[in-house]
Amino acid sequence: MPTQVKRRSSKSNDWPKTIKFGREAVKVYRRKSGGFMVANYSSGERKLDSYPTEAKAIEAANLLAR
Repeated sequence: MPTQVKRRSSKSNDWPKTIKFGREAVKVYRRKSGGFMVANYSSGERKLDSYPTEAKAIEAANLLAR
């Protein structure tokens, strides 16, 4: 009897995304309920900023990384 291998969808391997600029890296997370979150450490502690679309979240992450 052959064994079955459980395969994960490629979507689960894509998240969280890391946006890099030089040595700086900003992570973008996808929420299960919809929307996206960007980890913001600019104030010295972690703050998760919320965005409705992936494009807006990645744009904000690029600005933070720069």
